[in-house]
Amino acid sequence: MGSIWNPIVHDALLYFLDHLSDDRLLDKLVSWPIFLRVRRVATISKNSFLKSPACKSWVRFWPGILIVADYRKALQDLENGIHTMTREELVTFISEDVGKPSIDKYQVQFADKILAEASVGAVIRASTIPPGGTVRRQAICKVVKPYVLAYMPQDLAIINGLASYFTVNHDFYQLGSMPLVEVFQDLGKS
Repeated sequence: MGSIWNPIVHDALLYFLDHLSDDRLLDKLVSWPIFLRVRRVATISKNSFLKSPACKSWVRFWPGILIVADYRKALQDLENGIHTMTREELVTFISEDVGKPSIDKYQVQFADKILAEASVGAVIRASTIPPGGTVRRQAICKVVKPYVLAYMPQDLAIINGLASYFTVNHDFYQLGSMPLVEVFQDLGKS
């Protein structure tokens, strides 16, 4: 069953790589050992569509068919093993976004390490004391990584291109009634 999907996944990945901007492609080539370790899917580690609801449901909807078990496992490992920001970068990003006056006003203290990180966001524990208060309260800061909005237009253009590519080459890939084009279109909408 997985054999008809190998060319689709392979060619979609090549299409994706071919349409990345030079700086993003260079970033992927620099991380080539990681790329090989997760069996050709690590290139999506800094792509905003990985976390989209459509992409997640796509992976779950066709377990073992469209995304064969080893690819699905590699995607899950990738999703759970992303480390693209340091704690200091995250705290600086939050502090600059919120502003030092607010950080000081609420006496925000950040945890020593990032709680969780994914392709498009990161989470860190914090604590705060509201103005006039005396009790420190626990908080969670969840942020969208800075590159996500910058990369989003390119990612959406690639997804639209993939939809067009598979529409034109529908018969070659023997897609039959498989709504692969709709999946790519749903990725772009989420």
